[in-house]
Formats: sequence, structure tokens, C-alpha cells
Amino acid sequence: MSDSEILSGGACNAACSDDAPANDWNDARHYRDIFQRAGQALAIGSRDGVTIEIVNPAFAAMHGYTTEELRGASLLHLFPPRRRAEAKAAIRQSDASGHCAWEAEHLAKDGRVFPVWIDATAVHDETGALQYRIASVQDISERKQAEAELSRSESRFRQLAEAMPQFVWINNRDGRIVYLNSQWTDFTGQTFAQTRGDGGAAVIHPDDLAVIRRAADAAKQARQPYEFEFRCRRLSDGAYYWFLCRVVPILDAQGRLEQWVGTSANIDEQKRQQREIQDLNTRLQRAMQETHHRVKNNLQSISALAEMQAGGSEDMIPRAALERISQHVRALALMHELLTQEARNDVAVRFVSVKTVLSRLLPLMQATIGARQIRYDIAPARVPIAKGASLALLVNELVNNAVKHGAGAVTVLLNVENGQARLEVRDDGAGFRPGFDPACEGHVGLELIDSLARWDLRGELTFANQPQGGAQVIVRFPLDEPCAA
Repeated sequence: MSDSEILSGGACNAACSDDAPANDWNDARHYRDIFQRAGQALAIGSRDGVTIEIVNPAFAAMHGYTTEELRGASLLHLFPPRRRAEAKAAIRQSDASGHCAWEAEHLAKDGRVFPVWIDATAVHDETGALQYRIASVQDISERKQAEAELSRSESRFRQLAEAMPQFVWINNRDGRIVYLNSQWTDFTGQTFAQTRGDGGAAVIHPDDLAVIRRAADAAKQARQPYEFEFRCRRLSDGAYYWFLCRVVPILDAQGRLEQWVGTSANIDEQKRQQREIQDLNTRLQRAMQETHHRVKNNLQSISALAEMQAGGSEDMIPRAALERISQHVRALALMHELLTQEARNDVAVRFVSVKTVLSRLLPLMQATIGARQIRYDIAPARVPIAKGASLALLVNELVNNAVKHGAGAVTVLLNVENGQARLEVRDDGAGFRPGFDPACEGHVGLELIDSLARWDLRGELTFANQPQGGAQVIVRFPLDEPCAA
């Protein structure tokens, strides 16, 4: 059969002649052009099913031949020996049904074997007699490589998932389970089929099912990662254990949801430790409250005894010394009470509010000095506990000295700037006498003030008189934490 007869489907007689109109689609020349220029590899075989009649350039290039080299060649020689029986069977099927498509392998001129997809059609005439066969062939090497890589990737994922101590699972876009690692079955005793049937509800604590559903429903709408905690029953002892589940969506290149991948880690031990810590904190707070009451009562007793001694005989202990002891005990008691209150909210409290301490201390002192007025303006600041106690004692001593040796109102100011605090205590009295030198006074109160300011607060101490009259003591010291309310 000639090329013209083949390419016109055996249906052109006079139409195949050179006198046929150029725009007549029965003209074999049109079909030859389409056949030759097609990007798809095409081949036409003879009636006997073993001989190649003609191939187009795309087919020849795919196999490394020229079109002339393949004309009249054996069709079966394009198949590796192991695949030729399969090819014969496919040809017979196409003859019987008129069509057959299958995956096969072809052999190139250089001996290279590559995978192909063949779509073959048998062409019959009006009487049903076989005329020829036409086949399109697609090189599917890239697709097979991609499939092999995907298979290797899935194999690596499964190996990794099986090696992990957590539950690992995959749901499809509809939320149906498509993969579970063996850790789930080992822990719960549920098979893949059982879990796929009820979604694991049989081994999840009933109180947690609604939490899981709400988290999953919200994530489906947003297509965002999510996590939740749940309790799962272990097969070996029937007890429930806490798990933390994290789930991420897997999207395709177009951003469409493909599946959900989740892992669930056993956090039961962490939960147990958290409960123990909470119980311990509760016991510590109770113990602190009991200790606070006992310490407070003891300090009050010491203060009362000191006041009783001050009101009695003056031969044994100077009255001023006892009064100073009493005042210091009250200041310490106040600090203790404040620390106890803050520790109820933070067991590991390390800092105290200067404003809170002095705003509690100064009104307490006001109640003990009679008509003299204490004015104060305290800026927000926080200091370590030890520094807070020293500051309270320092202010207590400075105010008492101002009340004892000065006159008029006593003013207490504390400002903060650039991490430095400036404490000022002044009165409206006559001020310090000319030539006043605290180091030469030999006064216990001044020695205590100097020790608290320079050593405890690591500050600088200044004694001076105000231009308008009255004594003025200034202490500058560093804060160990930025200003806070």
C-alpha cells in the first residue's frame, strides 16, 4: 500500500491525484503534512502486524533513527526481547477491538531502553478487512522518574515515621485517615481499619472529642497549622495518657489542600510534673502565709517589749536606742508583709516596688510622730529585695532624725533618671550647724545612715542646708532594674 493510500485512510481514489483541489481534505497531501509535522511520535504498521510502513520524524528522533531506516523494519525489534510477547498480545487486542493502549518499553538505536505509552488503533475497510495499524507513542521517562522519586520519597517518609516515637498520621483533604504508623497500633491496640472507621474515637477520652473537632473544623476553614492536647487510652493498662498533637496542611503548587499530616507526642510525664509543681507551689504559699503570721507576731512582740522598756527604767538601756529598735522592727515587719503579699502572686519574687514600700512605711511613721507632718512624692521604681529593706531602714532613720533634730514638716522625695535614684529628706528647721561633719559626730544614727547609703545601696551621701533654711540629706544610688510602677 502506498503512502497516499495509507495516509488518506484508503478512501481517496481520484482525489489522491495531483489534479485534486488543494483545499480538499480528502487530498492525501494534507494528511501527509499533518503526519510529518506532528510533535507526537506516530507510526503506521502493515496488515501482518510485524512490519513498519512509515514513521514521522518525531518517532524516528525518539528512537535515534532516520525515517528511512525504520521504513520496512520489524515492529517487534523496537521492543526489548522480554517485552515482545506482551506487544504481540496488545496488537492482537487492537485488531480484535479496534483499539489498545498500554505501557511498554522501547529499544533505541543505541541500545537504550526507555518507557513508553502506546495508543494503537487498527483501521478496517468497509468490509471489515484490516488495512493497517496506526500508533502514537509517548516517551514517559520523565513521568516514570518522577513516580520513582515519589515512591522513594514516600518510602523514606514511612521509614522516618516508623522510627519516630510519636504517633504519625495522614488524613486526606476530606479528613479521612490514609496512613497511621505502627506506634498508634502498639499503644492503642487499634488497627488501621478500626481507626479509619471511627477516627480513633474509641480510644480517645470522651471529654476531649469535642475539643479535637472544634480545633479541626477551625483549621479546615483557615488551612492553617493547629495543635491540641488530648488523652488516649493505652491497651496494656487501660489508663489514659496525655498527648500533644500538632497538625499541618499540605498544599499543592496552586495552593490547593492535598492532605493533613499530624504527630502526637506523649506529654503525660510533663503533665504529671506540672501538677506536682502546682501542688508544691500551693503548699509553699500556705507555708509562707503561716510563716508570715508567726514572724509578724514575733516582730510585734519584740517591738512591744522595746516600747515597754523605753517606758520603764532608763538605767539599763537608753530610751532612744529602744525607740530606734522598735522603729526598725516595724520597718522590717512592713517589708516582710509586702514580700509575703507579692510572693502570693509570684513565688520567685526578687524585686519590690519602692513606691509601695515607702507609701506604706511613711504613713505608719506619721502615726507615731504626732503633729509633725510627713510629705512625700515617690517615683515608680523597683529594686532587689535586700536593697528595698535597706532603703526602708534608711528612710526610717532619716525621717526620725529630721523629726528629732529639725522642725516643721518633713519632706521625702525620690526621683529616678537613667537608672539612678535620688532620695532627698529635708525639714524646715535650723539646719546643720557650721562645720558639721557626720564622720566626726560619733552618732550611732549617722553611722547607720552612712552604712546603709554607701554599703547597702552602693550610693553617695550628701549632708547640706537648704538656701531657705532647713537640713537636707541626699542619697544617690543605682537601680538594678529599669523603672516600673
